[in-house]
Amino acid sequence: MKSIVITGANSGIGFETTKFLIEKGYRVFGSVRREEEGKALAATLGPLYLPMVFDVRDEAAVSNAAELVRRVLDGENLAGLINNAAVSVAGPVCHQSLEDVRLQLDTNLLGPFIVTKAFAPLLGRKTAQSEHPGRVINIGSFAGRIGLPFASAYCASKHGLEGFTESLRREMYLYGVPVVIVAPGLTKTPVWGKFDGQGLTRFDTTPFGRPYRKALSLLTKTPRKHGMESRRVADAIWHALTVKNPRRRYTLAQTYWEQVAVRALPRGLMDRAVVRWLRLSGNSA
Repeated sequence: MKSIVITGANSGIGFETTKFLIEKGYRVFGSVRREEEGKALAATLGPLYLPMVFDVRDEAAVSNAAELVRRVLDGENLAGLINNAAVSVAGPVCHQSLEDVRLQLDTNLLGPFIVTKAFAPLLGRKTAQSEHPGRVINIGSFAGRIGLPFASAYCASKHGLEGFTESLRREMYLYGVPVVIVAPGLTKTPVWGKFDGQGLTRFDTTPFGRPYRKALSLLTKTPRKHGMESRRVADAIWHALTVKNPRRRYTLAQTYWEQVAVRALPRGLMDRAVVRWLRLSGNSA
């Protein structure tokens, strides 16, 4: 039986991918941060889901989970490692707390370092005994190619993940382990609903009050109406895991304008459009 490790299995892309892979007959080790979440997922997904309880920032807990998976595999290789867990907390650079910044950088960028280091030995290497070693799939974002106002830490983490993926891919050629990044645009996931609780008025005493409210309102509403389904992302991950020669990068756009923004729109033009739309020129209070 082929086995997969995925972080952040409890919601959004992580949950949909876990469910999708179980439907394909994979055994999935999925990380959650609380034991009760793991029990709830196991009850929902059945015996092919095995919960791992750890925070991707906790090196000791991740190492313990990797040892548990090693024992269960009993000499078999992992078919794949999917670095999916991520968080996002919005705010302007000049007023956002360092605690919020560190949370995003540590979870979204340092987390994949920690998890990959712990689980990479279980992917195997291309030898006579293992012609098909596992693969590493990192879940990026359009924010890894563009900078969004009030999402600097999140964008920095996803930009960093692009570089991490490229470096890792070249290192893992030594073992014959493909490394891929799957980068979706706006996706219908519960993460956008969390912006509702971040407080539209929290920066009203700063010059960024009005543009922040407008940007956050858009981030709350647009994915629900126009975002792609998480199942589409899961399908791309499945392709990256199973096709003989996976692409190095899977860019998933829901609309033509998402493709243009990432690939073709001149940065100066994008600057002017965003500044005008959010009224970021001069005093915006």
